[in-house]
Amino acid sequence: MVKIIRYPYIEQVSRASVNEPEAVCPICMDVVRDRARVMPCGHVFDFRCIKSWILVCHKEYRALVCPCCRIKMKAIGRVDSKGYRLTTPVVSLIREADVLQSREDSANERLESVIAEERNRVEYEEYESSMRAAREASEQQYIMEEQRRRWLEEREQLGNWTPRCTIS
Repeated sequence: MVKIIRYPYIEQVSRASVNEPEAVCPICMDVVRDRARVMPCGHVFDFRCIKSWILVCHKEYRALVCPCCRIKMKAIGRVDSKGYRLTTPVVSLIREADVLQSREDSANERLESVIAEERNRVEYEEYESSMRAAREASEQQYIMEEQRRRWLEEREQLGNWTPRCTIS
């Protein structure tokens, strides 16, 4: 049985329920899969949620505090499948978050580059298509003018034509 302590806007799983499988992460409100405990207060979170909380605190230059009770964090402990707690210093998590952020930034830059190349390719294809259409229209106009010129020459020759024999 899970005991849930209710705070304004937060549901917190009590420390007694940590060993039970249906612990709820107060950040994502989902069942905790990969448990993490904030030191020194002992609140339990999903490990990914608390890592993202640390990243947000770091980006906004805020003090690293527990999202539930706002006590200053010293470290978070990850609980493995056998129930052993593995303590991870907050500084190493911040470094890891910085590395992930830089990877995300470089991936975004590559994506923007690919999008720009694709946009340029599409624009070039549209340009070539319009140039091809203009060339075809120009060729058609030349052919029509050439036919008109021949017709006018034939008409002129026929205009000067006089019959060799006249019927009277």
